[in-house]
Amino acid sequence: MSTYRLSPNRNNWRLLEASDSAFLTEEGMKHQSTHYLVDEWWDDENGKRRHYYRFKSTEPHTIEEALAYDLTCPKCHHTMKQVGKSLDRYELGLYTCLDCDKRNNK
Repeated sequence: MSTYRLSPNRNNWRLLEASDSAFLTEEGMKHQSTHYLVDEWWDDENGKRRHYYRFKSTEPHTIEEALAYDLTCPKCHHTMKQVGKSLDRYELGLYTCLDCDKRNNK
């Protein structure tokens, strides 16, 4: 499982940009960054493995607060789409990158 630090964009506080490399465990990331992504893998209805990212925070968020952010993909840096709901106030939405997904499923 990889983790990716999210940093706010200088010109737009709502845009959280993902680092391209994952170095820390989730426990280590909790001490380094307020917002981060964690890899998640799920099987789709056809049994194919799909890659997602769980948006996580060390600070509690309401659903509305979590939805205020736009997140970039750690691989291609395009804005990702939220495809799953928050699990609690710290494990926020589930995201996928439509651009990477399109490229990987040709």
